Amino acid sequence: MKAVICTKYGSPEVLQIKEVEKPKPKDNEVLIKVFATTAHVGDTRIRKADPFLVRIMFGLFKPKKDLMLGIEISGMVEAVGKNVTSFKKGDSIFALTGFKFGGYAEYICLPERVKDGSRESKGLSPLFLTTYLMKKLQQSLLVDLLL
Repeated sequence: MKAVICTKYGSPEVLQIKEVEKPKPKDNEVLIKVFATTAHVGDTRIRKADPFLVRIMFGLFKPKKDLMLGIEISGMVEAVGKNVTSFKKGDSIFALTGFKFGGYAEYICLPERVKDGSRESKGLSPLFLTTYLMKKLQQSLLVDLLL
């Protein structure tokens, strides 16, 4: 599969399209075919190594390994691990990858659920719920504008 890789810090020109191995979902993971991602400010800051703390976390002179950025994705479930119960092949997904990154690729594996402190929550969001909430928000904003 193709992925956009950051091999050194700098301007957008440091990003390279490379062929990488397609991930395989673990028992608790979902394989997602990525349809869209964002050029998120967090990705930009890491690529530019701004602030300097980025260099401490990811590598002083260049990223420690080929870094595949991308923290927000939308796509479709292509495969699920054997312990996944909330999603099935063909489900539309919107997800945040967090510091796992990997959104600048054709495919990504993410856990069905993520641990957040002492509670467990869904790691992925069905797209219809996100779309529904966005439509409600737009309707609310439209009503506010009309008043």
